[in-house]
Amino acid sequence: METDFTPNGLPLSENFSTLGEAVESSWLGYLKQGRLQCCSGTSYATPIAAGAAANMLFYVRMKVDSEERRKEAATCKGDEEIVTDDGSSGQLHVYTSLGIVKARR
Repeated sequence: METDFTPNGLPLSENFSTLGEAVESSWLGYLKQGRLQCCSGTSYATPIAAGAAANMLFYVRMKVDSEERRKEAATCKGDEEIVTDDGSSGQLHVYTSLGIVKARR
């Protein structure tokens, strides 16, 4: 689903996007207990993307066998080329297969 704040992806390139439309949110003290409000925009998508990136880096830290390859994986190019001990390549596939984020070429 694309929204009016979704940027165009780069052709023939990996493009990363995540949830940013109708994100269920609540604020203690502002909304009654148990009530949620749906919010949209980059202010809601950014923390989700940051959390996904942190989880990807943690996955690499746990699954990649050498310190040199772990450092390489923290780069954009490294994520495309890294192969983990269990044979998986790239870390973004973990999230795309779960439907958490979307990568387009």
